[in-house]
Amino acid sequence: MTGFTDQSDNLQQAATAPGKNTAPGNNTAPGNNTTPTPTPRTCEECFTTILNSTQTTALLSTFLQSSLATLCTSIQSTPLSEAGFRTILTSVGVGATVTEANDLIACLKASGIVFAP
Repeated sequence: MTGFTDQSDNLQQAATAPGKNTAPGNNTAPGNNTTPTPTPRTCEECFTTILNSTQTTALLSTFLQSSLATLCTSIQSTPLSEAGFRTILTSVGVGATVTEANDLIACLKASGIVFAP
């Protein structure tokens, strides 16, 4: 036989190790299987993702604030105790479940809000 024999149709794909995802954008390099740390929400995002609009409006009214940005500034500049903040949350209907108030307080702490002792 002389000349070039095209074998491109006979190329076999490299086998993928079981359990490995090789989709584009997925890093499957050994030893690099760390989960990235999520970026904490901002103070405003804590309120908008955990509370509904009725709760947010009631909280703004209680603090005599016109926006979540000013509420966050107010809470940061004049820290409340966590217990005091929890009492205010309860008075405006936030924290019908303990989880809701706990989630909001934890989120605010992660965003940088410091509660007074």
